[in-house]
Amino acid sequence: MSDVYMEVYQEPRSERVQLAIGDDTGGYRIFGPKFLGESRLLRRAKLTAGDVGQIRYYLDKVETETPACTCADIDTPPYVPGPCLLHDREAIS
Repeated sequence: MSDVYMEVYQEPRSERVQLAIGDDTGGYRIFGPKFLGESRLLRRAKLTAGDVGQIRYYLDKVETETPACTCADIDTPPYVPGPCLLHDREAIS
């Protein structure tokens, strides 16, 4: 397993912050302006199994919708409900 991090960045033009989760190969922006390659990393915290369990507890409270795509390119669980992150570019912008 790879290490997973919660990261806080600051976009230099607007000084708005961005929150992301990811590993050394990439990640997912949770909120804040889109990454344009200019953001400065302010804080990076490695998530522990306990952190993940607490985050999962709150995420499990969110009602999910029927998947918009049953994408054949996704062949490993867990399948993520909602827009297909591989094909629906408008849904993730």
